[in-house]
Amino acid sequence: MTSNEIRNEILRSARHLIGTRLPYLVGANSITILEVTETLIRANRNEGSVTIPLDAVTELARGLEGGGPIHIDTLFHGRGNYRTALETIAANSPHCGYLPANSTRNQGAKKLVWFSREIHDLGQILDATDLMGQEQQEELPLAQFQDTPISRALLSKPFLILTGPSGTGKTRGSIQLAESLCDADCRAVVAVGADWTDNRHVLGFLNPLQTADGTPTGAPIYETTEILNLLLHANAEENREKPHVLILDEMNLSHVERYFADFLSAMELEDKEKALKLHSAGLAKTREGVDVEGSIDFPENLFVIGTVNIDETTYMFSPKVLDRANVIEIHADPTALANFLKGIAGEAGPEARNHGVSFLDAARVIRNEDAHGHVPLVTPEFRELAAQRLMELFEIMKRGRGEFGFRTGREVLAYLRTAHFLTLEAQRAAWSAPDGDWLKALDAQILQKILPKLHGSRTRLAPLLGALAQYCATATKAYAMEHFAEGGNSPKRGLNDARNIQNPKFKESYKKLERMIEVLVEEQFVSFIC
Repeated sequence: MTSNEIRNEILRSARHLIGTRLPYLVGANSITILEVTETLIRANRNEGSVTIPLDAVTELARGLEGGGPIHIDTLFHGRGNYRTALETIAANSPHCGYLPANSTRNQGAKKLVWFSREIHDLGQILDATDLMGQEQQEELPLAQFQDTPISRALLSKPFLILTGPSGTGKTRGSIQLAESLCDADCRAVVAVGADWTDNRHVLGFLNPLQTADGTPTGAPIYETTEILNLLLHANAEENREKPHVLILDEMNLSHVERYFADFLSAMELEDKEKALKLHSAGLAKTREGVDVEGSIDFPENLFVIGTVNIDETTYMFSPKVLDRANVIEIHADPTALANFLKGIAGEAGPEARNHGVSFLDAARVIRNEDAHGHVPLVTPEFRELAAQRLMELFEIMKRGRGEFGFRTGREVLAYLRTAHFLTLEAQRAAWSAPDGDWLKALDAQILQKILPKLHGSRTRLAPLLGALAQYCATATKAYAMEHFAEGGNSPKRGLNDARNIQNPKFKESYKKLERMIEVLVEEQFVSFIC
């Protein structure tokens, strides 16, 4: 059921229950609904009257839409003195059940869960523990997915670049993820060619010399591509709720900006309707007879992964491309490689968990900054912590003439929300603490979103690399700013002061910066992909 249908069902139940005493799910208290208007629900309860705004009902319905259990206090971040009354009204709807605290299928506080069918009579409440093992598992087959660096990156941003030495498993890992998310007709692996000098290899082109029916007045043929076929499939009405994955193998064998500029531009538009321009012939047809309009929507159910190798046959990415993606470096782990050479089986990846919401729906919620019962918003206190760290990084980058913009800030916050969502509910409070594991997620984003745009000579980059390394080691902006010259004086710190610092705060980013500094000292020039 949609959130609007759930909202209407809750209100319908509330109107039928006017004047009926409704006991709380836990405890001896109860409420009695007095009226339901266009803007509110008014009720009496043991401790006094309560008014529930209909906006709160709407918010609850959005949380319940995913079909999995939600904790109402978490959904509302403790806001409003009407939470328990609203929980009680919803639980008395025939479609709603609850899971007792710390029960078989619920670790933590009591939760509500919504079913597509009626599970009890109006005005009753039902422990839905047993039903969760039946219908809910059948209704949410796509709610199970792994928590990996690749899945985290794609949930927060639907464009991912994987870089690293050839043969380290970039393409294989991408294909495995695609296979876990969607059927064969919803994914494509396309090898980029060195001759991709325009977007015809991506979006196809109009062939004015041939028509679909062979007559001079017939619809012209549109020469399609595997990528365009995937886009058209993703846009089909019956496929809009299915994730689609495009894997561009060896993405930088040609200049990315030449063949992918239109695609990147459409991906960033807020309104993706008719965002991709194909032709101006009115209507064309593929050789298979499929209609191709002049413009098509950019699919919001599409995830793009590009794999990258760096050698003399490839091209570097421009900062504007890197700014639109998460960039993950993949290297062969020495232990894993040694075990492979000895014939020892590698360790299995993390098991897929049921997150109560599909991968696609979670990505949409995070991307649109929506509220959702299974993908909780971070608290204002946590957001303040994250904003403080990001502003410190911004000021360091700006001082080194490498500042980032609103897009980077928004996407880092989206990643942090993703990591918060994928953390077990019982561990989220500790994760969000000032020195909690959220710092590891921020470390990942420094590495994936901020550092990839760095490239240049020693004269240009040495102060900035030193400052960033100092900050990633100590998490102290004042120390980092001492790498820049002030008032005509020499900097107080140099590159050597930022090397070999023990127990760095942002471990992975510091490790990468140490490597970049080493290359810069040896070769007088460095880029992120080195």
